[in-house]
Amino acid sequence: MIGVLFNFSNINSFNELIKVNESFYYAYKFGKSYSFFKTSLFYWENNNTDKLRIEYDTAIGCLQMIQKWQDIQLKKNTLPYLEFDAVIDDYSNKLETSLNKIVKHVDDPFWDIYFPINFFGDRSCIRQQSNVEPTNISVPLPKPKPGFQCNICKPYLISINEYFFVIHYNEENITTLKTFYC
Repeated sequence: MIGVLFNFSNINSFNELIKVNESFYYAYKFGKSYSFFKTSLFYWENNNTDKLRIEYDTAIGCLQMIQKWQDIQLKKNTLPYLEFDAVIDDYSNKLETSLNKIVKHVDDPFWDIYFPINFFGDRSCIRQQSNVEPTNISVPLPKPKPGFQCNICKPYLISINEYFFVIHYNEENITTLKTFYC
């Protein structure tokens, strides 16, 4: 596994969580389709496949943003600013529209909360910049959806009392997951 687990819905045990993630990573690594992934989940037959599709697409987006965060860290001395770039259309939500075009330094704590992915189906991305002015934020911003209220690209510890879609693979988080699924 790459270093993160995804907490897909309808999982009822720690072993199921591992098996679903193994199926996801197999499909991802070998360029298999969503349909391939879905058919590998024998227990999903009577559950909401639309939700699974959104979770699958979000998981792929998360992996892409984790790679982007790593690239940003390598280039932050020459490109020290990040600009939030939301897709604004009829499907945009209040969070996306309020964050669109905000510019902050790469190391600003703003990105600990608002670095994409911020919700299921998030299509936002980040542009790395050099000669721009940081944005002053004078009004409170909406918070990301539960499960996304942190920078998913940075390791963090989960709590048994909170939902997280992206779970960094470390000993403490695995212990928490095993406790949760007992």
